[in-house]
Amino acid sequence: MASLTDLHMHTVASDGTDYPEELLQKIRDAGIRTFSVTDHDTIDGALQVREIVPDDMTFYMGIEFTCRTGISEVHLLGYGFDPSHPVFQAALEKGKRLRREKLGKRLRYLKEQGIRITDTEIDAFYRMKSCGKPHLGAMLVRKGYAKNMNDAIRLYLNPCDTSELKITSAEAIGAINESGGIPVWAHPLGEGFHRRRNGERFQTMEQCYAQLHELLRQGIRGMECFYSQYGSVQIQNLLQTAEAYHLLVSGGSDYHGGNRNVEPGTLNAARRPVPDDRLTVLRELKRNAADAAAAGEDDRETDFS
Repeated sequence: MASLTDLHMHTVASDGTDYPEELLQKIRDAGIRTFSVTDHDTIDGALQVREIVPDDMTFYMGIEFTCRTGISEVHLLGYGFDPSHPVFQAALEKGKRLRREKLGKRLRYLKEQGIRITDTEIDAFYRMKSCGKPHLGAMLVRKGYAKNMNDAIRLYLNPCDTSELKITSAEAIGAINESGGIPVWAHPLGEGFHRRRNGERFQTMEQCYAQLHELLRQGIRGMECFYSQYGSVQIQNLLQTAEAYHLLVSGGSDYHGGNRNVEPGTLNAARRPVPDDRLTVLRELKRNAADAAAAGEDDRETDFS
C-alpha cells in the first residue's frame, strides 16, 4: 500500500522513464496526494509537472543535486525553492555544465575500455537534459557488455572517477537556502539499488555521522529518513539522528519508472504506508507556502500609485 506522500521521484528530464503526464497519472492511481519531482541537476521536469497538477493534489518544486563533500559524493534534495532566484539559477547552471563534462569523461573512459559507441549515440546522450549512469548502463546492457544494469555500473562506470565534476555540497545547500527552499540529505545510508565500489549496498551509521557533521556546518535542514530501500532498523536509526540534531524528516521512493524496481509511494522496504505526520518537512513546506501566498496577497493589495 502506498503512502499518501512521496517527495522523491524522477522523470525523463533526468534518469526516469516517465514523461510528466505519465508520472502524474501513476501518482494519482497510487492514491498519492502530496508529492515532489526531484530530477538530477535539472528542474525541467518539475516545471512541467507544476503546470498540470490538479487542484486536489499538493505539489512542491524539487531537485536532486549531485554533490561532493570533503568525504565523498552526496545527493541533496531541495524543496519549495524559488526556481528563478539568481543564486539558485547559478548553482543549477554550474551543475548542468559539470554534468556534461562528466558525461564526456565517462564516454572517453568507455572508449578506452574498448566499448564501441557510435557518433549517433554520443549525440543522443548530449541532447539529454541530464544524462547519467542509467543511460550509459542501458547502452552497455543492450550491446552485450554487461548482463544487467548493476553489472554495467559496477564494472564500467564506477571505475571512472568523476568526483571532481560535481558542485560542492556547500554550494547546493547555500543555493537552496538562499532561494527560500529546504535542503534535505537524500538517502543518507546510500541508495541500495546498486553495489558500490567496495561491494556494499549501504553505508554504516558511523559513515553517516562523519558526513552529517560537514553538512550541518553548511546548513542542511533535513534528512530523508524514510526511503524505499531502508528497513525498520535503518529508518529508526535515522529518525533518532534527525531528532538529536533537530533536522526535518523527509521521505521518498526514489521512483525512476522502468529504470528501478520501485513504485511511487514506497517509503520503506516493507512497503508499509507512512503517515504524513511522520514527515515533519511537510509542516515546514506548508508554512513556507502559506507565508509566500500571504506575501503575494500583500503585494497585490498595496497601491503605490
